[in-house]
Amino acid sequence: QKRLKEADTQLAGILPTLLSTYRLATDKPGAIYLEGLDSLQKVYDDIIQTGKTLRIFPSAYDRDDPDTAAMIDSQIERQRAAGIKTEVLLRGEIYRLLSDTKDQLFEARPTSLGPLDAQVLIYGDNIALTTFQNGVVTTIITSPPIANTFKQLFANEWSHSASNDI
Repeated sequence: QKRLKEADTQLAGILPTLLSTYRLATDKPGAIYLEGLDSLQKVYDDIIQTGKTLRIFPSAYDRDDPDTAAMIDSQIERQRAAGIKTEVLLRGEIYRLLSDTKDQLFEARPTSLGPLDAQVLIYGDNIALTTFQNGVVTTIITSPPIANTFKQLFANEWSHSASNDI
């Protein structure tokens, strides 16, 4: 069972790369569905491997579980060490807590959006959608047109969010 679990973890870890290769060969979007906290770690590893700017619409529930919160904090450090820029749109009350943390690798802006049930991570040609309410469930979509659509949505909200609006 332990070897089977390790093989499953390894396979799930390379699935985003395999999907990207498949998409390049077929020009079709790829999607995978993962469950458990290690699914989030797979996304985080893919973010590091991709090395592209990360844009985040956070979930209202992403820090409810201490293990998940610790994983997020660890990922923030990994991204900084890898030089990955992060842009995040935060609800007003959360933004006020982080508004003075802007630097070359991190910028937060307030958003008029209310609390979101799912977290949306946009990086490279990938979108990772994660829910945290009934365990961690992540869907990763690899598709340039879909990623570009999400980037446009993010950019629109980003441009309408001046740091002094909220």
